[in-house]
Amino acid sequence: MLQTGPLEDYPLFIPCNGDMLDARLSLPVNPSGLVICLRSAQTGQERERRLRDGLNRRSLATLALNTLTENEREQAPAQAWHRFNIPLLTRRITAALDWCSNQVRLSTLPVSLIATGNNAAASLVVAARHPHRIQAIVCRGGRPDLAGSHLPKVHAPVLFALGERDGAGRSALQRSVTYLRCSYRTALFAGTGPHFQEFDAWSTFVELCGQWLITQSNLPMPAMPYARHSLILLGRQPDTEVTQP
Repeated sequence: MLQTGPLEDYPLFIPCNGDMLDARLSLPVNPSGLVICLRSAQTGQERERRLRDGLNRRSLATLALNTLTENEREQAPAQAWHRFNIPLLTRRITAALDWCSNQVRLSTLPVSLIATGNNAAASLVVAARHPHRIQAIVCRGGRPDLAGSHLPKVHAPVLFALGERDGAGRSALQRSVTYLRCSYRTALFAGTGPHFQEFDAWSTFVELCGQWLITQSNLPMPAMPYARHSLILLGRQPDTEVTQP
C-alpha cells in the first residue's frame, strides 16, 4: 500500500574522519526499511527527489548521502581524485551505516543501498565487509567491477539497472558478474543511455526500485551466497522476464 501520511524530512551532516558529509533524511510513518541513496555530485537533484519520494510512498525511509564533501564536488575533474578513491568512498558509506545504527528510529530497520558511478563499487565492498548489515543493493550503471576481489564475498542480492545504450556500463557489469556468488537481477532499459534521460526511463527505474526493495526487505537476510540470475527487459518487452539457473 502506498503511504500518504506525514513525512519527516530534513538535512543533516554525518561525520567521517574529520569530514562532514551532507545528507537528507526522509522518514515516513512506521517505515519498513531504510534505503541509503548514494551520490557524489550536485547534479540531478530533482530526479533524486523523485526517487526519494517514490521510496517514501512505499514506507521506506531514505538517507540521501553525498559521498564527497562540498569542496571535493567543486574541484576540477583533473583534481577530483576523490571520485575514484574506492577505499575512501567505502569508509564514508560505512560511516553512514554506523550513524544510522546509533539512531533509535533507524537502528532496527533493514538497510539497502542505491548507487551509481564509483559508489556502485564502494557499495559492493561495504556489503562484502558487512554481510549482516546490508539487505539489498541497487546499482544503476556505474563501475561495479572496481569492487574487485570483494565481489565473490557479497551476500546481499543485487539489482543492476542498465540502459541498453550504455556500452561502458554493460561491459563493466559483464566483468563483475563472473565473480559474483550472490543472487542478482539485471534490468535492461531499452533505448536508454547511461543517465536514464530518455522517455520515462527514470520513472520506470523509481518504480522498479520500490517494488524490488520492498520484496527484499520482507525476506530474511541470506546466510550464505546463492547464485541465481534473472533478466528483466524494460521498454520493448516490459512484461518479459527470463530466469536462468
